Parts: sequence; structure tokens; C-alpha cells
Amino acid sequence: IAFMKSLANNLTISRIILAPIILLLLLSSQYLYALILFILAALTDYFDGYIARKYEQESQMGGILDPIADKLVVIPCLIFFSCSGLLNPILVGILASRDIAVTVIRLKDLKKHEVYDKANMMGKLKTVLSFVILTLAMLAHIVEIGISIEVLGYIVNGLLFLALVLSLSGSLKFLKGSVA
Repeated sequence: IAFMKSLANNLTISRIILAPIILLLLLSSQYLYALILFILAALTDYFDGYIARKYEQESQMGGILDPIADKLVVIPCLIFFSCSGLLNPILVGILASRDIAVTVIRLKDLKKHEVYDKANMMGKLKTVLSFVILTLAMLAHIVEIGISIEVLGYIVNGLLFLALVLSLSGSLKFLKGSVA
């Protein structure tokens, strides 16, 4: 069982390692390789939590590293596709700012209380939506997906807006608890 605990944390750490590689691949227009590694990163996000819960090996380190790993993978990709013109930069900016602010608050709270709050369902849905948005964005650069880039832009920005709404509504409960 100790192996499973280290496996869950190692999966999270692998996501942190993959983050800059994915961004470098995007910057060099290697979208297929970026997508493969991005999907691998998304799978590690699922399996690290699954393994930790199944084997009752959830740890404070995993609770801290997991959301940081998510942000290290997702935020640079969102910014990349915002700079490329596909994603709305205002939505990306608000979402990224919110994610960074909540992470900073969580880390400060951790110093005070020695307890790390788990992500709520809204945050988990936001992460899944972010993975879907970025997968679609990368796929559009690899294969003809049957819709124009304009239509794809409307779809992914609509999903991004939904992710932002989920993120902000999930933050309200978190911030109320953090301020108290």
C-alpha cells in the first residue's frame, strides 16, 4: 500500500514534469505530440486521485501537489491558445487569476491550519472542462474536425465561460471558509 501512495504522488509529479514539455511542443507547433502528452497528463490527474482514494492513501503532499500540477499543465496551455487567438484572453485571464489566487490562499491557510481543503465538485468539473477545451484546441491543429475554426472558437469559448462560472461559484464557498 505504501507503493500505491508513492505511485499516486509520482503520477502527480509526472504531470508537473510534463507541463513545460507540453508547452514547448505547442510553441514549436508539434500539436500531435503535445496532445499525446496532454492526454497522458489528464489521465494521471484521474488515476492519482483514484489510486489515493481506492487504497486510502490520500496525503497532504498529494492534496497540495495535485491542484498545482493541474494549474501548471492547464494555465500555460490556455494562455498559448489565447495568444493564438482561439480563446478569449479576458476569460483566460480571469480563470488563470482565480486559480492562482485560490492556490495562494490555500497554501497560506495550510500554514495556519495544517489542513488542506480538498477540491470541491465545481473545481473538479472546471478541470475536466479545461482538459476538454484544450484537447479540442489541439485536435483542431492536427486533423480536420469538420467545423471551421470560427465555430470551434465559439464552442471552446462557450465551454471556457462555463468553466469560469463553475470556477467562480465553487470559489465562493471556498473563500467564505477561508476568511472565517
